[in-house]
Amino acid sequence: MYVIGTLSSMATVQLRSGFVLVDDPLVPPVGTTGNGTCGAANRPNVDCNLDKMGYFPNIASLQACVTKVKPCKMGTFVSWSPLDKSCSWFNECDWDHLCVDCSKDTEPSCPEPKCPYYIPFISEVVHAAPSTPCNCRNGTQCGGTNEWVAWKDTSLPNKSYTNPGTMPYPKSNDILAWEFKSGANPGYGGADVLATSADTWFPSWARDGNLYTGWTDGSVKDDVTGKITGAQSENKQFPPHDIIATGQATVVGDDPFELKLQNVSVFPSSTYPYNSRFPCGSLVYNGTWFYGTYWVSKYGQAPYRTTPHIPGLIDFRHSTDKGKHWIERRFTPEGPADDLFTERDQQGHTASDQIKFATPHWVDFGQELEHSPDGKAYLISHGNDASSPESAEAWMLGNQVFLARVEPTIADIEDGSKWEFYAGGHGADAKWVKGDVRKAMPLVEWVNHTGCTTMTYFPALKKYIITISTTSRYPVLDGGHFDTWILEANDVTGPFAYVTFMKSFGPQVYFANFISKFSATTVSRAQWVAGSSAFVPSMYVYEAFLMYSANYDPGSFVGGPNPPNSGYKMNLQQSRFVLSDSFASRLAITRARKV
Repeated sequence: MYVIGTLSSMATVQLRSGFVLVDDPLVPPVGTTGNGTCGAANRPNVDCNLDKMGYFPNIASLQACVTKVKPCKMGTFVSWSPLDKSCSWFNECDWDHLCVDCSKDTEPSCPEPKCPYYIPFISEVVHAAPSTPCNCRNGTQCGGTNEWVAWKDTSLPNKSYTNPGTMPYPKSNDILAWEFKSGANPGYGGADVLATSADTWFPSWARDGNLYTGWTDGSVKDDVTGKITGAQSENKQFPPHDIIATGQATVVGDDPFELKLQNVSVFPSSTYPYNSRFPCGSLVYNGTWFYGTYWVSKYGQAPYRTTPHIPGLIDFRHSTDKGKHWIERRFTPEGPADDLFTERDQQGHTASDQIKFATPHWVDFGQELEHSPDGKAYLISHGNDASSPESAEAWMLGNQVFLARVEPTIADIEDGSKWEFYAGGHGADAKWVKGDVRKAMPLVEWVNHTGCTTMTYFPALKKYIITISTTSRYPVLDGGHFDTWILEANDVTGPFAYVTFMKSFGPQVYFANFISKFSATTVSRAQWVAGSSAFVPSMYVYEAFLMYSANYDPGSFVGGPNPPNSGYKMNLQQSRFVLSDSFASRLAITRARKV
């Protein structure tokens, strides 16, 4: 049978990394009192310096109970009953869910079997909770509330919005919303989880359990050697062409709040014939690491319709020794047409002066493509076709999303003629064309509302999730806010429905991607609705961590980052999808049939 687990405020969630995620309870200040007991401490007169719980009989008052327990090493909390004068001590207590009536209540703190009658208790915090390292597991350490919250503005754009438009996709009936745990958002790459570092993090989960990622435009600290390494993708002199460096790192660890960055280094390459060369998708498969780069022309200079602003994908270099040595076929490209898909001619133009594969990223099918529908590697990217030739196109601006696939071998990935491009249709009716990017058709389309795009497959949901970040104020990038919206589908080719549209998320989140390694193995049942203390036992959720960078332009926001601790670093935000009851039931039935 398949059982959907029940979450309490001290929930446990099994991640695909193998780590069991346990919520950090919030401990109120010393002297705080509450109605109810921390639990059933049935052992009298045991050692309160060694045993995590126990009780003293015949204690006259709560004050006397606190005085009795205060010298005890294990006495962080007490629960005293005026009925039987018992004084219980506890090293741990779920303070938000004290057992008020042990004869009726079903809180985790209440005993089983229940008490034969009502026994009143008053509890008090005797000692401060032991200090823990700042890792954002408890969101209050990193500027948040440690509570699950929904984004403040999920209203859809309209004609009067700063980036006008009408959502072209229906609302999902299966995934109802997305929520994040306030402050549970560690940042990596700097001196600590609060420090800034670099951006452009797109990791791939390898067979050895590690994540392999690119990064750029900042400095990253190696957590083993302590060395700080810098990378810069923009050529400050244009022309002539110059050499830039893109970064790389190995992300080690199964606990998303205790990751270490190792083997931090950079790789040089030429920006010729353009201004900048940035990292895009990383893929590790069968011992080979494929690392993509794309061109940007005159970075940061509007208007973004200036041709060519986003010349797009160059190629994928590869390493067979985890990044120690690389083979780069286009260390210095010969010209505008020297790119993997040959989207431009020798003068740097296309038929419409638009690019389809602008900033591509590999679809995250899990550990080494384990859930690829056909064993192939898939590439997804925002871009523009010829249908709206006057639309701006940049690293966070576009009209469409395109999809391609290839056999995951060095020979095929490096040969543009081997690639297949999505050409319309959904599921079994999807069409693919080989070797001709001009025939690629949009997978997703919303004029002026696409930008950096990623896709992740969640096997527990049997869903493909697309995450898109784009500008809030067309066509402004630097100095503006960014919107993030999420789509879902049952097939890699759709059809798609939208989950949420979050205005000014971050308020400047970009390069957002869900990491399959840090997603739950199964659906869970939540204890409360985001932003509410109401007990809602029927709300099913699915936890997954969202990686992103944010707020590279300090002048773009007022009032601080939101979600808390969002910054110029590798953010890893704990989050969850809210599922409909009917969808959760279908998942349970499907799983039961396989058992």
